[in-house]
Amino acid sequence: MASLSTKAVNTSVSLNSNIWIAYGCIVAVLLAGTGVTGYLSRAFPRRDYSDLCLRVRTWWLIVPPLIVALSLGSAALATLFSLVSVLALREFIVLACDRPLPGLVAAAAYCAIPIQYLLAYGGNDHGHAAAFPLWCLVIVGVLVASANSIGFLRTAGVLCFGLLLTVFSLSYIARLGTLAEGTGLVIFLLMITQLNDVAQYVWGKLLGRTALAPTLSPNKTREGMLGGIITSALLGAALGPLLAHFDPLSGALSGILLASSGVAGDLTVSAIKRDSGVKDAGKLLPGHGGLLDRVDSLIYAAPLFFYGTRAWGGTL
Repeated sequence: MASLSTKAVNTSVSLNSNIWIAYGCIVAVLLAGTGVTGYLSRAFPRRDYSDLCLRVRTWWLIVPPLIVALSLGSAALATLFSLVSVLALREFIVLACDRPLPGLVAAAAYCAIPIQYLLAYGGNDHGHAAAFPLWCLVIVGVLVASANSIGFLRTAGVLCFGLLLTVFSLSYIARLGTLAEGTGLVIFLLMITQLNDVAQYVWGKLLGRTALAPTLSPNKTREGMLGGIITSALLGAALGPLLAHFDPLSGALSGILLASSGVAGDLTVSAIKRDSGVKDAGKLLPGHGGLLDRVDSLIYAAPLFFYGTRAWGGTL
C-alpha cells in the first residue's frame, strides 16, 4: 500500500516537473520566433514580414496570462476563459446579428457566462451540461419573443448558436482544468490545437494541391489537413505521457481527435465570417484577427477532448 502511495506521489511530482518544462519550451519557441522574424526582416528588407512579426508579438500577449492562470489553478483558469467567452461572444454578436439585441436579451446572454463557468469550476457535470439548453430555452427564447416578434427565429437561433460556440464549448476548458492532472490536460489541449494550426499551414504550403473547402477557406488543403493530423498524432504520442496520464496510443488518438475537431471549428467560424462578408472576426489580436479567429479550433475540441478524457481515464 505504501509503495502504491509513493508511486502516485512520484508520478504527480514528475507531471508537475514536466508542466514547468512545457512552460519553458513554449517561451523558448516564442523567443526563437522573435529571433527568426527579426532576422528575416533584416536579411530580406524587400519582403514584407510585418504580418508574421505581428503574429509573434501577439503571442507574447497571449501566452504569459495563460501561463499565470494555469499556474494559479482552476479558479484563475475559469476566470481567464470566462473573459475570453465575453469577448468572443461580443465578436459573434457583431458578426452574426443583423440588428442590435434588445437590452434584456443581451444581458441574459452575457449572464449565461458566469453561470456556465461557475458550474464548470464547481465540477457539476449535470448542472454544467443542463444549464445551457435551459438558459436558451427558458430565458433567451422567452426574452427574444417578448422583445421582438419580428425575426424571432433568426435572432433566437443565431444567439443560441453563438452561446453554444463561445460559452458552452469553451467552458469545457475550465471544466477540464478541475480534473486530476487538469493543468497538464489543458496544456496538452492548447498545445496540440495551436501546433496543429501551424502544421496544417506548413504542410499546406509544402504539399497542398487540393482545396479542402474552396468556398469557405480557399487556402486550406486536404494535404495540409492530413499533414496536420499526422503531426498532431505524433505530438500527442510524445506529449501525452509527459503532461497527463495518457499512454502513447491514447496520446496519438487524442492528437487525431483534436486536429480533426480543430479543422471543423475553423471551418465553422469561416462559414460565419463568409455569411457576414468579412475576412476576420475582429481586430483584437493584431496579425490573428479577432479572438474568435484564435479560439475557433477549440470550439469542438474542448468538449470532445473532455468527454474523451473522461471515457479513457475511467476514474478521472
